[in-house]
Amino acid sequence: MAKSLLKKYKRGFTLVEVLVAATISAIVMTVLASCIFSAMRVYSASTALAHTNVVANTIDKAVSSELRYAANVTVSGDNVFYTSRLYGENCEIRVNDDGDLVVECSSGAVPLLYKKHLADKDVYLSFFYNNGLIEYTVSFDNSVSSFIVDLMNS
Repeated sequence: MAKSLLKKYKRGFTLVEVLVAATISAIVMTVLASCIFSAMRVYSASTALAHTNVVANTIDKAVSSELRYAANVTVSGDNVFYTSRLYGENCEIRVNDDGDLVVECSSGAVPLLYKKHLADKDVYLSFFYNNGLIEYTVSFDNSVSSFIVDLMNS
């Protein structure tokens, strides 16, 4: 009768079995967590890059459409001065104190893109003029994009 009572109560797990199962579970959870965090980092980086490209292309469209029909273009340092078909003489494309991308002319400032269109990023522009080509560089969020406008073939 004593043997039958021992068999009846011996259905549980030993301490060693519980520790081995817990260790294996911890290892599996660690590997899964590592994979999930790695995937989240890749997703975050690719989303940021896509967003950066959208902002850079938005700036490119605004600046190139303005400069494509410009006349009397001169570049001095990081500034480009020109005569605009729409806004008149002595125009300059720049980022104002509010962070908006504007065409500033003798008649006043006209926004090309408001800062909200630039995803509230601090944007910096620099221009270089060579033989009818204006190359401009857009910098923001540790990202730099360069674009070229051909004034000769406009």
